[in-house]
Amino acid sequence: MNLNAELVTLSACETGLGKIKTGEGIIGLSRALIYAGAKNITVSLWKVSDTSTKQLMIDYYKDFIPKKVPSTLTESLSYAGSLQKAKLNMISNGKFSHPYYWSPFVLIGK
Repeated sequence: MNLNAELVTLSACETGLGKIKTGEGIIGLSRALIYAGAKNITVSLWKVSDTSTKQLMIDYYKDFIPKKVPSTLTESLSYAGSLQKAKLNMISNGKFSHPYYWSPFVLIGK
């Protein structure tokens, strides 16, 4: 499969987990997506709440979707910055400020 995707987001439970294989490292869906051409992947490391995940993903995408798409390889969208802003928004909002709601999500990439 050739994805050639700038970003893949897997917002379900434990999407960043895999099996440890001696001599290979962690084998999982994230690794397969990287091999398929995904440049950045957002995954979760444990079970997540549907309601808080929905809010986090809305805030996450809202931060970078309106921005113009990079015209050259030297320009890039900051997915890490967008994820950080979304997490900080959840913390300041109060309802989902506990780390359980926002901390399972990590970015593999830039």
